Amino acid sequence: MVDDMVARPDAWREAIEATRASMIYNLGRGGEVAGAYLLDRVLAKQAEREEERSARHDR
Repeated sequence: MVDDMVARPDAWREAIEATRASMIYNLGRGGEVAGAYLLDRVLAKQAEREEERSARHDR
């Protein structure tokens, strides 16, 4: 296998890049995407809590 990789680096590069692209999402911007997701979840949870407080207060 190693001999084949050395003999055909372009073919292996393409195969490795294709595998990486199919398995790793948001390549190069994972931190940004994860941060946006977490912020959205925190804000949604805060909104839920505010609604619960308002509902309790209105009783």
